[in-house]
Amino acid sequence: MCAVLNPEQASPTNRAQAQKEVFLLFLLCVCANSVYNPQLRDQVIDRLRGAIVET
Repeated sequence: MCAVLNPEQASPTNRAQAQKEVFLLFLLCVCANSVYNPQLRDQVIDRLRGAIVET
């Protein structure tokens, strides 16, 4: 697992990889929380859709 602490110094591929890992970790947390709070899950999914469209 590659963690990039300073994105400005990272190559584009390393930055993309780090973003992907953070995204997957975040998604894992969302899945865990959705068991307890479906409303929060829906809000997060809407935000993720917005973020994906922006990129």
